Order: sequence, then C-alpha cells, then structure tokens
Amino acid sequence: MQIQVFESKQEMAKAAAAKAAKLLKEAIDGKGTAAFIAATGTSQFEFLENLTAGKNHYVSSG
Repeated sequence: MQIQVFESKQEMAKAAAAKAAKLLKEAIDGKGTAAFIAATGTSQFEFLENLTAGKNHYVSSG
C-alpha cells in the first residue's frame, strides 16, 4: 500500500485527479473508450473540478 500525505485538500485533489486522468487516458488510448464513476459530495468537488479542467480536456463532466 502506498500512502501519500498532502499539505492541503486542494493538493490532494489535484494529485488524485492527475492519477485518475492518467489511468483514463491509458484506457482510452488502449481501448478507444473508458467509463468512470465517481462519488459525489462536497469532499469530491475539488477532485472533479481538477479532473475536468485544463489539460485533461479529454475528460468530460457531462
């Protein structure tokens, strides 16, 4: 098990989104498509914002 500690919730959300985006991109590149289900709630807002923003343009929140 790998444990990471972050200084803030925002840093954790950014790192989690980058990891999820990397895995999604690998799946899309390999299979042409991918499905992703994320829990919703206030604890996930920063993660979802980071996942669907900026350079992760291949990830749609719709």
